[in-house]
Amino acid sequence: MNSLIVGWQVGAIWSDLSVYEWTGTGISDLIEGNKYFSKIDVEDIEGKDGLYELALWIHDTGDTYKVEIYRWVDGKFLLAPDAYPEYFKKVVNYYENLLKEKDSTTYWYYLADAQIKTGDTAGALKSIDRALAFEYPYPSKEELLHLKNQLFQVSLYGEKFGIDFSSVEFITSETNRDVKLEQAIEEEFHLKEMGGNVRYYYNKVDLNEDGNLEVFVYLVGPYVCGTGGCSGAIFEQKNGEYKLLSRFSLVRNPVIISDTKTNGYRDIIMYVAGGGIESFYAWVKYDGTTYPANPSTQPRVEPGTKVDGIAIFADDITTNPGIDLKD
Repeated sequence: MNSLIVGWQVGAIWSDLSVYEWTGTGISDLIEGNKYFSKIDVEDIEGKDGLYELALWIHDTGDTYKVEIYRWVDGKFLLAPDAYPEYFKKVVNYYENLLKEKDSTTYWYYLADAQIKTGDTAGALKSIDRALAFEYPYPSKEELLHLKNQLFQVSLYGEKFGIDFSSVEFITSETNRDVKLEQAIEEEFHLKEMGGNVRYYYNKVDLNEDGNLEVFVYLVGPYVCGTGGCSGAIFEQKNGEYKLLSRFSLVRNPVIISDTKTNGYRDIIMYVAGGGIESFYAWVKYDGTTYPANPSTQPRVEPGTKVDGIAIFADDITTNPGIDLKD
């Protein structure tokens, strides 16, 4: 049975939705209460099954809109999230065109939202970073960081491995150059002898809760990376100098510092993949002297494990170049 869709104008930019259908007692409005919108698309979106969805564009600010998609199911209009991946390609295109005309934190936020709904997590993370780059991010710095944290949860593939990362806090790397740290890195990895471009990321974390922060370094570059990952190191700070505690191969970001401990030091969880190996998360635990260098030889984090802690180097290294050791 065909339906009649009507938008009753309310003010300059709003309409109130009605969907009329003939019933045994006459014409009836299928919409309960008020359903306001600014623009509407009526399309057979998902699967081309002959049933049409309603995409409501709800004005927010300027040229931006919140978009909701509804479908008639069992006598009710319900949200249709299964239609999002296909329809929101159109929304992505809309905000990309706006950004060609004006660089706006609001546009970047709504682009990220649309990219999330199409399943483009990597693109959404980049858009969030662009939104955060403004002096007054929209809708707020806190909300953008919360959204970014949620996306990183997805990027950890916790569901795939049956691991609960929902309590992990994601922390991006430090941005201030540390000359003494660079000297320690160059000496440990013999970078002056190698030449070539090497970038580094670092975070400070108290691994043994002695009040002194260790420095975890993640190196990226042709001489320090391979198919299985890149190089890393942990340095202790003593008397203003850096002393190597542990060195790693096959590191991928982010690296998780668990709240659990072994021999007085916090356990580390690393993602192992590439080089022909089946991907998994590895426990890298302090042995009383150092941490094991190769995470691929360490025990797997078992399905059903709930992880509490922080994820460091939570950067998109395609957009954040880190710090160049050769500057």
